[in-house]
Amino acid sequence: MTKAPSLTKWQIIRRFQAVLRRFRSEGKLTLGEAHALAVLPEFMGDDGAMFPSHEAMAEKSGACRRTVINALNRAYALGIVKHTPRYVYDRDLGKRVRTSNAYEIVLSGIQQVAQAARHFMRRVRDHLS
Repeated sequence: MTKAPSLTKWQIIRRFQAVLRRFRSEGKLTLGEAHALAVLPEFMGDDGAMFPSHEAMAEKSGACRRTVINALNRAYALGIVKHTPRYVYDRDLGKRVRTSNAYEIVLSGIQQVAQAARHFMRRVRDHLS
């Protein structure tokens, strides 16, 4: 998904930029959303992990926080970005508290379709419950 053993960080960035350009030209992303998403790979560590905050992405892209959130939501729906909520246990509250998201860039077309379908089904399930 994010980092196949044969791909360098630079190759992932280039391929992700190509995906963003394609969806932009097809009208599936606005210019602002594409710019906000383009900075995501810059937060990638050597292991492929990405944990940027919405604020960090907004600052780096020059977009507002709301544009970053909208762009990420659109990317989830398109299947080009996968997110996993991260939690820690807060002793004072006595429960798990969401701290951030871990992001993965999805480059394979087949995986993008599968990821978009999972996102859609999650949205339907959340809507019905």
